[in-house]
Amino acid sequence: MAARKRMYGIRRPGIIAMIALPKLLRFVEEGVAGNIPLSDRTRRICRKVAIDEVANIASLMETEPMGLQFGLLTTVEPTSSFKILRARDRASLAINPFNSDSAPNTPSGVAMITGAEEAIAAHQRVAEAQWRDALKGAAAAAKVRELLAAHPLN
Repeated sequence: MAARKRMYGIRRPGIIAMIALPKLLRFVEEGVAGNIPLSDRTRRICRKVAIDEVANIASLMETEPMGLQFGLLTTVEPTSSFKILRARDRASLAINPFNSDSAPNTPSGVAMITGAEEAIAAHQRVAEAQWRDALKGAAAAAKVRELLAAHPLN
């Protein structure tokens, strides 16, 4: 973890991330261990960690640090995830069929990384449309804090 933080500090990549409100809700309700069977005590600890992380996300949304932007998707949750990775002279598209925020629920799938301009352009249009509709800044942070207030750790 410390090495990753140092690498981020050295490179300071620009990150634009969009998070779906239903995914945050599941994260808060299930905790960091997702749907893995756990004791009540451990589940409570996992939920506390998730709640703290979602509160941190709300703070980042509100303060909008340079190079880091969050959008909150409040309508339909995306059916797949992708990343557009940009370097100085090229872009790549990475598609992963497996949710990185939950336990694996499918036995197989095909991930892909491509530099095909048509694929990158199509996904860029999708990302731009989602970004236009996403809540950002203080409005997004307020919505996330509403979610946290409605789902306290008991």
